[in-house]
Amino acid sequence: MKKKRIPETEDFQVLCGYCGATVGQISGRTEEEVHAVYECAKCDSYYCDQCSYFSTGDQAQCCLRCDSRLEKIT
Repeated sequence: MKKKRIPETEDFQVLCGYCGATVGQISGRTEEEVHAVYECAKCDSYYCDQCSYFSTGDQAQCCLRCDSRLEKIT
């Protein structure tokens, strides 16, 4: 699977593929502030902390679609 390249500019913001929010915005899914955006390599998508879940077993943020561990982007 080909990885997405994230631009190296400071003003670049990664949007959640589910709710469209970025860090500091309010998620339309939970109406809570987004604190981080993660990438799911398996789904090839980005998800905010409000549109993914924290697994206590893995001690990691996980994808709602495929249950894979997510990598923090911002």
